[in-house]
Amino acid sequence: MHKRGVLVVLDGLDGAGKSLQIKLLKRKFKDIVSFSYPTKKTPKLRKYLNKKIELKSFEIFNLFLSDIINDQKNIIKNLKSGKIVVLDRYIFSTIAYKLKGISYALAKRIVKDSNILVPDIVIILDIKPNHAYERKKKQKTPDRYESDIKYLKQVRSNFLRLARERFISKNWIILDALKNARFINKKISGQINKKLIN
Repeated sequence: MHKRGVLVVLDGLDGAGKSLQIKLLKRKFKDIVSFSYPTKKTPKLRKYLNKKIELKSFEIFNLFLSDIINDQKNIIKNLKSGKIVVLDRYIFSTIAYKLKGISYALAKRIVKDSNILVPDIVIILDIKPNHAYERKKKQKTPDRYESDIKYLKQVRSNFLRLARERFISKNWIILDALKNARFINKKISGQINKKLIN
């Protein structure tokens, strides 16, 4: 019987180094595929993030969530073929970045009712908002969320709360995003190898 792959989520604030970690993982592991959210299938979200349009809180929340749900079959297909699937953001971001009018409890309930895939490993690359902002500023003009440090403090707090609660997945790991990138990658690779052996 063909062994199921491993589903890994890398989450946290923009500027935490998720893209770099995925690049390093792809050099280390052969059967690996990655998905990043939001996808290009939801241009409305991109326009919103770039401050070109305004949307209501529930519409934003539902767009982020449905963007992830729409990829589930593709993720399942890759897992069934034994691949390591790494997600750059997942439903934890949908909850952490929840907006006014949506409580933390309601956001969790909506996500739970969506019957999404349960990750084998959830890695939170933890970074303080001011450090995240400085990193993003060097790369590009920060978007709507990346430039709002006060808002990002609440987002970071939500990520850490989800990790404490072990929401959906039992295997949560918080890593300091300011540590050396190769050191962080060694930690993530170690977690993946453990799952591959079991």
